[in-house]
Amino acid sequence: LKASPAGVTLETEFDSTLPKDIYNDENRIRQVLINLVTNGIKYSPRDSTVTIKLERLDQDTVELKVIDHGLGIKLEDQSLLF
Repeated sequence: LKASPAGVTLETEFDSTLPKDIYNDENRIRQVLINLVTNGIKYSPRDSTVTIKLERLDQDTVELKVIDHGLGIKLEDQSLLF
């Protein structure tokens, strides 16, 4: 992913309490992450930041967020994502 030519900085924030192994559908997570980060870079204004954040919510749950400064996905279209 090329964030620099778009004038966007890509950052990561990972919770230090994350378990060593996280069981998930690796291919699906990769696909979703690439789509969200690519769109975040594409639609964020120059000199902004796109952040990938992974944090532990409880013993069995982690949360993955892509935080950007774009317009966002229309509320009525959000249900179509997954």
